[in-house]
Amino acid sequence: MKAALISIDGLDHEDLPVFSRTESLGRLIASAQIARSMAITPAQTYPCHASVLSGCYPEHTGVIDNLSHPDLSWQWWRSAIRTPILTDWARNAGLSTAAVCFPMTAGADIDFLVPEIWTENAGDDTDPVFRASCSEKGYRYYLRHKDRLDWMRTPGMDLFAAAVFEDIIREEQPDLALLHLSYLDHQKHLHGPSAASVPHAVAFIDGLMNGVLDALGDDYMVFIIGDHGHRPQARSLSIPAEGMVVHPTGMSAEIYLDGMGEDEAVSYLRGVDGVGRVYGKDELSCLHLPASFDIFVVADDGCAFSATGKVTPSGHGYAGDDGPYPPFIAYGLPQAFRSTACSLVDEAPTVLKALGIDMPGTDGRPLI
Repeated sequence: MKAALISIDGLDHEDLPVFSRTESLGRLIASAQIARSMAITPAQTYPCHASVLSGCYPEHTGVIDNLSHPDLSWQWWRSAIRTPILTDWARNAGLSTAAVCFPMTAGADIDFLVPEIWTENAGDDTDPVFRASCSEKGYRYYLRHKDRLDWMRTPGMDLFAAAVFEDIIREEQPDLALLHLSYLDHQKHLHGPSAASVPHAVAFIDGLMNGVLDALGDDYMVFIIGDHGHRPQARSLSIPAEGMVVHPTGMSAEIYLDGMGEDEAVSYLRGVDGVGRVYGKDELSCLHLPASFDIFVVADDGCAFSATGKVTPSGHGYAGDDGPYPPFIAYGLPQAFRSTACSLVDEAPTVLKALGIDMPGTDGRPLI
């Protein structure tokens, strides 16, 4: 059997009743095994996907934000992850691999690779960035469907991703294939934290999945995941204190001290209205975070850190143990899950175990 791992960005376990009523995903959900995964802290797209890919927490992947620090560029590149990833293990075992619009795979050693990446400005020629980041075989599929792209915007990116993925599956039949769809997440940001608040996005994703599942047919075990959920947010927070540099990560923030002592900073932050939990450097390991910054803060419910002073109606970046929790859905898996509760770091070891491959040295463990 072959395996497909499909990430629906922003999918929450609590969204499943809505998706269970859809035509394509509804049929799959009805006969699938489902576990509830704890997200990574902070519950942001790129740290979560780095942990999904590697089976490791941020303290080992080194990925703590969607953006790199201090230059604040998007972390598209696989080289930002410090550990092996599941496609490395699959290729080492002699399997063929594919990944389409999957975060943090640009430049990875993947046979049919078309990563999530975009140009600096809308309207720029996309050929150079994709030529530099795709595999040679993947670039041909990019060229075939590039007219569907609308810069970094959705639904264009998802229309492109699904079309490329379907063609790769039908024509190449890779042993392990990865796909990422982001429209649901974008619409939740705009309209609210529940899939019920964005029925057009649910219908759109289900329509894409109809074609994707048809291409996969009966030859593939299908794993569908979310990376994080959403929570309502109505209030923007900022930390104006001198002596520290604040990098917002949605409902949390990573803080680098610049002239202020840690004890003084922690005391100050605990007095900031809207700041909930405050973790000093020695406490970061309990969140599986690296000690690459000095303090981590989590906002109170309904609040989010913002460099612009604005927040969308819904967001994430919360501490993973706070929830909401993304689902881990397995269809066509011959073995039964040992547990219905897990972490994102358990997902790659489970997928590889289903393919007969061990993934030693990870923080996660297979559910089968």
